[in-house]
Amino acid sequence: MTQYPNSQEPWQMAPPPNNGTSHTNIATIALWILAALQGILFGCCSAGMGILTMIPYDELLQQPGWTEIDPQGLQIIYDIAGILAVCIFIFGCGPAIAYLILAFFVKKSSRPAIITCIVLLCIETLLLGGMLGFAILGAVVQGNVLGLFMSLFIFGSPVGLQLFALFHLFKALSNKQPPSPQETLDQVEPWEQ
Repeated sequence: MTQYPNSQEPWQMAPPPNNGTSHTNIATIALWILAALQGILFGCCSAGMGILTMIPYDELLQQPGWTEIDPQGLQIIYDIAGILAVCIFIFGCGPAIAYLILAFFVKKSSRPAIITCIVLLCIETLLLGGMLGFAILGAVVQGNVLGLFMSLFIFGSPVGLQLFALFHLFKALSNKQPPSPQETLDQVEPWEQ
């Protein structure tokens, strides 16, 4: 029994939780999920646009679902489909690959990797958030319910996951760094006070 009746024995004291580690683990998992989601979504969109360029324009007009579309608007889409495919791949799948690689360094609590992820996520969240806003606005103005749900899925799911990852990356960045071995040796143990 100690001289302090309410004090715990040293072996009964739990170490303080390291919240920085849990935030980096959660951010790492969110980055891996985001990388897979963006790779699938934007990879499929890019492949679809790429396939569209392989079909001759005259054949495309004869397809059953394409007869309702304005031929001049379809011609414009057909002309820029190749450029769109490359842009969607670069700006959609490029960050997905970067998140996949950076997640390994974020898991190790690498400060430069966390800052790099925060910068990439902020830029991409602003871009996709703007696209989400315009897509929702366009779908509401046209009264297109299917377009509204598709824009919420295509743009809303990555934006939501990006905001979740940003929250945990900021929490991991703002947490104190673990004490150095010398600081640990200099601390006075509770039972020595």
